[in-house]
Amino acid sequence: MRVALRILCAVCAVWTAGCASMPVDTEIVPAADVARFSTFAMAPPAAADASDGLDARIRDEIAQQLGARGYLVAPPDYADLSVDFRWSTAASDRRVNAGDPDTDYYVPATALATELAIDIAEGRAGKRLWRGVGRARVQPTGRLITTSVEEAAVASVRAVLAELPPAKASR
Repeated sequence: MRVALRILCAVCAVWTAGCASMPVDTEIVPAADVARFSTFAMAPPAAADASDGLDARIRDEIAQQLGARGYLVAPPDYADLSVDFRWSTAASDRRVNAGDPDTDYYVPATALATELAIDIAEGRAGKRLWRGVGRARVQPTGRLITTSVEEAAVASVRAVLAELPPAKASR
């Protein structure tokens, strides 16, 4: 009975950790009303990122999420807002339980800490109005919360832009 209870607790802990919301920090310039704008354009990619498939996937997801919030894509010269992002990863080692709930045996596991920062600036003036930062952990070992880097990037975009006020025209 005790073993079954330990297994159930372990499964519930992993399940709730997977369902936990992603930590997101946002900053908005005082008195900035981002929602009054209705169009956006993505900032051009850095030369090193231009051929990166993940960069393109993040750009597509940002455009899709902004569209869902009522913002429309426009040519850069005519867009009310300019949207840029920075994606970074860093490897970290930590110790995780080996999987046997009856032991205290821990093994090393490498995880990737990811961070996505999305900056939204006034298109013509270039003044930043809003910033959202989301963080996720990718653990490729198959233990705890497992996901791919692309899944973490998409989840970060969705979590960060969920904090952005919708365009007033869409309300």
